[in-house]
Amino acid sequence: MHDNTVLATTVLIEGFKQIGTILGQMTACLEQIPQVPADPDTLVSVPKDPEPQEPETPQEPEKEYSFEDVRRILTEKSSLGYRAEVKAILAGHQLSKLSEAKDQQSLLNRIAMEAEAIGNA
Repeated sequence: MHDNTVLATTVLIEGFKQIGTILGQMTACLEQIPQVPADPDTLVSVPKDPEPQEPETPQEPEKEYSFEDVRRILTEKSSLGYRAEVKAILAGHQLSKLSEAKDQQSLLNRIAMEAEAIGNA
């Protein structure tokens, strides 16, 4: 029963983190919308100086993890005492075991990246 409670708590925490990230992005978008004065008769369009934009740097391609790589990472994290966190990652992707994601490369990549972050925060 304790493992289920830890698992559920871990899944909830991760969900709340994702919600926080999304809310932050929404807030940033909303802050870019011009504010309307209380009196519509005073509405004046004032052009904003464009902020200098830095050139986009090409992002590194996402690392490709093999099924064996992901299994090794999860096994390592479990042996370091993060078994509940590993289970939470799988449950967060609606998986009961890693082999269910064997032929889904993008899912394996996400699981590996999430697992590598365990214990590094």
